[in-house]
Amino acid sequence: MTDSMATYKVRRGFSFESAHQLPEHPTCSVIHGHSYRGEIEISAGKLSSNGFVIDFGVLKDITAPYDHAKILTQTAEELAAEIGTSVLRQMEGQDNRSHLISVRVILWETANACAEWEWHVQDK
Repeated sequence: MTDSMATYKVRRGFSFESAHQLPEHPTCSVIHGHSYRGEIEISAGKLSSNGFVIDFGVLKDITAPYDHAKILTQTAEELAAEIGTSVLRQMEGQDNRSHLISVRVILWETANACAEWEWHVQDK
């Protein structure tokens, strides 16, 4: 099998505790907290020269600033998109960036409510 036929996929779970407030929302206008949990998934058609789709440590660093932070005026959808966009920016310097297929972020705001953001190569 050649690299052009392979798809490599990595996933990293994450969780963080953050303060949250949506001033214009009827039930979220008072500052409150969430125990967010989520998953980042990246697919690529080729590994980087060091053998990674992306280093798991890079993904950890992307979500670390959200822990014990104030997330004001951002919905779960917007936050998932911000995390996903950060992944795309981190991929810019990698030699396998042109082989990136997709980036997907699932972000659970509560035990029964999540938002998902996904980028595909055709979205370039």
